[in-house]
Amino acid sequence: MSRSPPSLLELPAHSSIKFSAKQLDANGRSSHLSQSGELLANVEKEMGRLLDWAGANGTITQEKQALRNREDPLKADADGRHVELKTFLRSKSDVTHRRAKRRELAESTAVHLPREAVPGRRGLQREVSYLSDMKAAPRQLREVPDSLIPEAFRIMLQSPLPHNLPLFGMGEEAPGWKYNTTSRQWELPIFPSKLPAGRRDVVLLDAWVNDMVLRLQQSAGAMAEHEVLKEAQLLFSIASHELIRQAATQCFERAHLMGKIWWSEMELFQRMLQMRKSENAERARERQKHAEQMEAMLSQVEFLKAELAEAKSNKNGN
Repeated sequence: MSRSPPSLLELPAHSSIKFSAKQLDANGRSSHLSQSGELLANVEKEMGRLLDWAGANGTITQEKQALRNREDPLKADADGRHVELKTFLRSKSDVTHRRAKRRELAESTAVHLPREAVPGRRGLQREVSYLSDMKAAPRQLREVPDSLIPEAFRIMLQSPLPHNLPLFGMGEEAPGWKYNTTSRQWELPIFPSKLPAGRRDVVLLDAWVNDMVLRLQQSAGAMAEHEVLKEAQLLFSIASHELIRQAATQCFERAHLMGKIWWSEMELFQRMLQMRKSENAERARERQKHAEQMEAMLSQVEFLKAELAEAKSNKNGN
């Protein structure tokens, strides 16, 4: 009894999202990922580039943070208290109570940076209320390497007129609209994104993997087994690359670790394949050896039968 495929998230019914029509050939059939040029040969190369990029940026970030800590150890110590203190103060809406808590915390802190326009205090009267007034610096968006998903398999948003993105609560300006003369619609590629930094990209990746897996299952009967395995390996490798791209926008170290795990798993998989091939080759040699031994034994039996028949004929003649 065949098991049903796992149910993954689907695209919203009202989103008007569809895959690019370029993935259909002249006969109206859907192409495969392995038919997209040298994509299979470039997966490992591009994954290596992505890991090098994430590892280098992660090292630079750690070095910058360590340098800032060495330059201003008091600020580094204050940054460590900032999150805990700010969370505590936000839970108190009463201003008087908040100020009382600030004075209480000021008596037990080791920070000696004074508030502006107030003389520096020493001992147990050091001021720390400035910590609740700190504002987080705007996060700088980083450019990430391009996605490996072929253009024919990217998700497009179609509309009669170009507009802002309404999908998943996104309302930012969406440059990149192009007019399709065939469908007479404006199209905007929304997956994969050049800067995948939100939940929308994860949901679209999930829907993309779901669609590709279903297509692969439907076409498995018309393809050879090794072609199906090759297509599945390529599909999940590209999905892993895209997931690592998305993780890299938030944390270089997490993306680098995910890439290392993927690479180690692929190496382990290749070693298992080599072991399987070696075992199959050894079994083939053993079968050939047994066949040769069996053939030699049969020829020996035939020879002995011939000698026995000749001996019987000589005995009868005498």
